[in-house]
Amino acid sequence: MEKSFSRWKQQRLSSIDLSRKGSIDSEIYETVSYINSLDEFFTTSSCSGRVVLYSERDYGKDGPKKRGCDWLLVSHEPVQLEHLDEALTLAEEGNIVMKFEAFVLHVQCRSLEDAQLVHEAAVASGHRNSGITIGKNGKIISAVRSTHGLEVPLSENKKMFASREYLEFLVNTANAKMEENFRRIERFAECFRERINLRERSTPQLHSTTQRRVRPVCKATQTADSDTITSATEVSECGDGTDVEHLDLFDGVT
Repeated sequence: MEKSFSRWKQQRLSSIDLSRKGSIDSEIYETVSYINSLDEFFTTSSCSGRVVLYSERDYGKDGPKKRGCDWLLVSHEPVQLEHLDEALTLAEEGNIVMKFEAFVLHVQCRSLEDAQLVHEAAVASGHRNSGITIGKNGKIISAVRSTHGLEVPLSENKKMFASREYLEFLVNTANAKMEENFRRIERFAECFRERINLRERSTPQLHSTTQRRVRPVCKATQTADSDTITSATEVSECGDGTDVEHLDLFDGVT
């Protein structure tokens, strides 16, 4: 397994970024680089958070089909009402939807203990939708995700439901969520580094299964850590590409 992990990491970090954006978002570049510099971890997909406006072209009775949409606006920073106005003029058909997606990060880990370290930092920093998955091939993925998303339909068949006042409200709401999202990213980075530093200062016996593992309280937050390990399947990916299955409309695109 040790050789497999090293091979997987080398292949991932040397591969071409196949995401829609083609690069790691600036807000998380330093954190992603730090994680990838550690022997026990490497990132497989990431997004710092984004505001999206898209038009569903293939919307049937079973909902929108994957990739059946036109991207009108994608921003990894707060947006202005004028940005929405301009993007709305690009829609030619379909139902228009506005969406905010929070920070997401998938980290492949050498061991389950390493994955738990990432998970503890994620939950302590407010990312309550985080979890761990173990694949049949032995791959251990720790997913860092939040729950403060936003998804609002704006029109149907070119008929606009949202007034100018409501669009302004949505912009303000999405921007507020984006700012909170950036604060959580910063807290996660601090909590993760604290846990790594503590582990490096600890004696080798700390990693023994016969000795109790220390669970530090992150200075960046007073949120209690969680012992719960949940599943992680749905992701939103901007940089690094991804090998984790994505189950919603945004499959493999950013």
